[in-house]
Amino acid sequence: MRTRLLPLLLAIPLMTNAENAPIATTKPTLDVGIIVSDMDQAKAFYRGVLGLKETAPLPMPDGTSMIRYLSGTATIKLRAFPKAPKYPGGIRTAVGFRLLTLYFSDLGPILQRWAAAGGAEPRRSTGLTKGSQVAFLADPDGNQFELVGMPPDIDVAGLDKIAVGLTVSNVERSREFYGKVLGLSEDEPVALSGAKEYRFMAGKTQIKFWPGSGDNLPSHTGNITDALGFRYFTFMVNDLDATAARLKSAGAKIVLEPRDFGAIARIMMVSDPDGNWIEFASVKPRP
Repeated sequence: MRTRLLPLLLAIPLMTNAENAPIATTKPTLDVGIIVSDMDQAKAFYRGVLGLKETAPLPMPDGTSMIRYLSGTATIKLRAFPKAPKYPGGIRTAVGFRLLTLYFSDLGPILQRWAAAGGAEPRRSTGLTKGSQVAFLADPDGNQFELVGMPPDIDVAGLDKIAVGLTVSNVERSREFYGKVLGLSEDEPVALSGAKEYRFMAGKTQIKFWPGSGDNLPSHTGNITDALGFRYFTFMVNDLDATAARLKSAGAKIVLEPRDFGAIARIMMVSDPDGNWIEFASVKPRP
């Protein structure tokens, strides 16, 4: 009996360490990838309304360009695929990446630009942080944004935070994946709008999720270019192949094996329990 138990006892801590080891990233925030139908309309929203800083276009290996905007150290990456299908529905009426939260020092100028562009009066609420305000806007393709205006005593640049919001089909499976497979730390859940919101931290980015508003909801997940909208988020890592080995050992489902993405980066894609794609990327050295 002791001979049979010894290998099992030795394996337990090794398995636990593999599952719970955090992923070493090269930047404090995650990046977000969005597929849009019209780049000019998207620019009018992300740059014109939100006031985000646009960086130089990044040529893609397929001949298209990626337009990038900065929210702190997080990069919002846009690519246009006009023929991709558009998924209708609210935040909790479909499974998938459904909400992106951005933080600002003052929502006033943003809402003025939104109104001047013909936008409808947004839904507003008070934030969880004392003195903060929240407004919900949609980009031209209907992607939902939660804009949080922080009180004057909080340095938004130092906060350097975004939040990714997911509607999930099974809360416990998602907690297992983000907590044990990816090794992210879990914060206390919060009760909001009749549902419990679960929160995990990936550096300064919060990944938050909640159950849907009914049974048998449509799933709006899968391959990045299969649809418009929020399609993936990105962990920037130093050693992609080591990260791949660590995730495989923890039981992650690899939907795109590590490969070179032109001369730009080396990438891989992992699927969460609902089929949301999560990118892991390392920048290739430049000559």
